[in-house]
Amino acid sequence: MLILVVYDDGTHDLIESYRLDYLISTGRVIQFCRSSGWVKVGRDPVRSSSGEYHGTERRRRARNLDSRARTVNE
Repeated sequence: MLILVVYDDGTHDLIESYRLDYLISTGRVIQFCRSSGWVKVGRDPVRSSSGEYHGTERRRRARNLDSRARTVNE
């Protein structure tokens, strides 16, 4: 998927989505466009690739139910 970005020098570009995290982490991209609108790096929430989530786990119940269903079906 292509994402419209604004680099730190003000130029615009279309990039592959897999490049976005790297360009944000190196400070090259200052804005990018989501389906909901423009995101300003450093001001708006941006998902990181670290995989860490510090909120309440909301999938635990579904995961536990899924494992119980497999046990019953086996």
